[in-house]
Amino acid sequence: MKYRDDLRQHWTVYRPKFRAAQRYARQQGWRFRLVTEQHVRTPYLDNVKFLGPYRALPINDTYQARILRTLSEVQEADPASLLAMMSPDRWHQAQILPTLWQLVALRQVGVNLEQPLTMRSRIWRKEPR
Repeated sequence: MKYRDDLRQHWTVYRPKFRAAQRYARQQGWRFRLVTEQHVRTPYLDNVKFLGPYRALPINDTYQARILRTLSEVQEADPASLLAMMSPDRWHQAQILPTLWQLVALRQVGVNLEQPLTMRSRIWRKEPR
């Protein structure tokens, strides 16, 4: 990855190197693509970074089953509404929330990761493969 400002400043130095890389890639049957921070720093990356730690949490089987059952019943919701359906108590909702993010991280619950992940993001139960 290159930063756009760096590319602008040093384009005369980088251009022949990029052309050589492009030729080499073509010879290998690959495609060379120049990527800047604008291509990498996206809501998708932010969401993946946020969800990553949840993958390693111990699974709470009780919360997991309740979340998946509730999502199956309602088809689609958002995290705030789903938690409210599961419990009126905010403290209990806070206990359930990490399991919900874990299910998103493990791709058992679907969400559009191209959009910033919020408590109002649309979520749904993904069908097991």
